[in-house]
Amino acid sequence: MTAMVHLGMIAMLTLIVPGSARTLNATEVEGLVVRESNASTACGPGPAADRGCSRVAVLLTAGFHDVRYGRGHRFDGRQNVDPGHPLLAAWLRTTSLSLRRHIIEPNRADVFIYSWNPSLADAFDKLYAPVRAAFARNEPLMRKIKRGALAGCPVVNAVLRCSENAVSWAYTIREAEVLLSGHERARGFEYDAVVFTRPDVVLFADVDARELRAPHDVVMPTPNRGDHFFMMHRRTASVFATAFDVAATEPGCAVGCLDAAGLEAIGRGEEREREIEVLSRKAKAPPF
Repeated sequence: MTAMVHLGMIAMLTLIVPGSARTLNATEVEGLVVRESNASTACGPGPAADRGCSRVAVLLTAGFHDVRYGRGHRFDGRQNVDPGHPLLAAWLRTTSLSLRRHIIEPNRADVFIYSWNPSLADAFDKLYAPVRAAFARNEPLMRKIKRGALAGCPVVNAVLRCSENAVSWAYTIREAEVLLSGHERARGFEYDAVVFTRPDVVLFADVDARELRAPHDVVMPTPNRGDHFFMMHRRTASVFATAFDVAATEPGCAVGCLDAAGLEAIGRGEEREREIEVLSRKAKAPPF
């Protein structure tokens, strides 16, 4: 059974406006392609079953690990992940079955994707039927990160605080939230909860949005570090999506291992003024 911890994020979010009119950044990546379904964009308030009108959004981000290279191999966007390879096809089926069973279906969630694997666009469309999806290669971004061009990460892989792969992952978090915000503007209201997760993980227990208690709780696996999944209320997701901006601008960023300290750094970063305190606790307030 998957264990989780709750991080109560007590923040002043008055200046945060989910659904801001940002657009995807095409200058730091290669070959950006955006796919949009014919999901409803005329959703009314209250529960809705139509695709695009859910109350929970699942954002699948970053690269799909190529299991052909064995355990310990790090994702490399220059490698072409072949969905037709038997081992990769089996892993795609296994991970998608797990994510659908334990996150997407229990929450009747809409799916959004920002992926570093353009070769998996058709496979992801078939497996997840995303409302919106974007695919690009991250080589220009990785070159920028590795040469220390980001103010917050002048030295990469420094005690895992600024791992280039983690910063690249944080970039996909930001861009996936842009996809989400655009759909919210089109349909006329916001999601209640957001789950950020990877497309190459396997879960063994449900991730239920009803576990969210206090408005700024974040639910993640325990031990509480890594990039496997993070579940939170929609407005907290707007703060979480600034992780890359923190890495790009704030000295001493902590994107490499997201734990309580890392979330605190993200919450205090960027130009918006707010106070944030991160503490481990379990809330007993009624769910949203």
